Amino acid sequence: MEFTSGRTYTITGFSPKITSGLERDFIARGMIAGSSFKVTRLLDGADLVEIQTFRIKLTLSKTDLNFLILN
Repeated sequence: MEFTSGRTYTITGFSPKITSGLERDFIARGMIAGSSFKVTRLLDGADLVEIQTFRIKLTLSKTDLNFLILN
C-alpha cells in the first residue's frame, strides 16, 4: 500500500499472514481494529513511515504496516 503524508488511516483488522509477535506489538501500542493513525512523514529511500497514534509517535517499516487492513 502507498502511504500519503498527512493522511489518517483507520485500522479495520490484521492480515491473516501477520506473525503473532508483530500482532502483539501492534496491540501493545494500541493499534487495534477501530483505532486510527496519521502518517506524519515518509522517510525517502528507507521504506520507513513515521506515524502518530493517539498515544505515541513511532517509525515503522512499510512491510510491517502492510500487515494492517486499513480504511
